[in-house]
Amino acid sequence: MDRTHLVETYLRAKDHQQPLLYTRVFHPTGVFSSTSPDERFGTGQDHVGLEAIVAAFAPLGQFCEDIVTVVPRSSVADAGPIQTSTWLVGMRQRHDGQVRLAAGTYRWVFRDGLAERLDVEMIWVQVVAPEAGLPMLDWLFDLAGPLVDTLARSPAERPELIAG
Repeated sequence: MDRTHLVETYLRAKDHQQPLLYTRVFHPTGVFSSTSPDERFGTGQDHVGLEAIVAAFAPLGQFCEDIVTVVPRSSVADAGPIQTSTWLVGMRQRHDGQVRLAAGTYRWVFRDGLAERLDVEMIWVQVVAPEAGLPMLDWLFDLAGPLVDTLARSPAERPELIAG
């Protein structure tokens, strides 16, 4: 599987809560770790092996819905064993409907066509009320990702996203 397809498969597994797809992304002994400013979505702990990786993602689907992640296509290359890419995600919190927006980096280590390791760093997180956040989710869904060529239709070009 080429890297583009592998990254798309990972994003489908995560965003659509399809745990079986992780077997197409990670080596059986692969490692996943995640850090976030509020530690809700990661403390930097290593999750080793497919069972642990799947378990690490289970709370995301319990906590959030309507998850959409976009990654610039230009940051996904088939060269070298290590790759770093940026990402932007939006999701709706199940318990209160607020929208969580976040951005960060993926650091992939590849071996034999699969991910040997993925470190996710969430650099920025913002939680906003549904009336402000749902248009942002719509914008992300409209980008037709998960891999996007450009973010040309930015929120600034859509006045309804920044009004009020």
